[in-house]
Amino acid sequence: MIESRLCKINCTLFFRLELSVKSLLKGSISVKVFPMTPEERSLLERTHKLAEENNKILHSLRRANRFATLMTVCYWVIIIGVSFGAYYVIQPYIEMIFTLYGKIQGDAATTHSAISSLQGLLK
Repeated sequence: MIESRLCKINCTLFFRLELSVKSLLKGSISVKVFPMTPEERSLLERTHKLAEENNKILHSLRRANRFATLMTVCYWVIIIGVSFGAYYVIQPYIEMIFTLYGKIQGDAATTHSAISSLQGLLK
């Protein structure tokens, strides 16, 4: 089995190194150096351009995801804040309604006892 690696030497020459795994197991290292063919070099350059483009796309996706998360948090903070604010504004009216309801229940109990005593007098 042969493992192939690509190396860039002095930023101008490209070489393909082949390292034999069999020789590594024996304890001896033998390296074969082959100059890159123009097809291999163009393939390497295209792969590099694609990797850079993918990296840009991934960074923009991450940025968009962070922005969406921030907007979602802001949305819920606004919703909860408006809810508490609305309760604060409406609270006096709600307390007035509960007080009125309690008075009506008290008046109903008084009316019920008055009716009971009136029925007792009529019997």
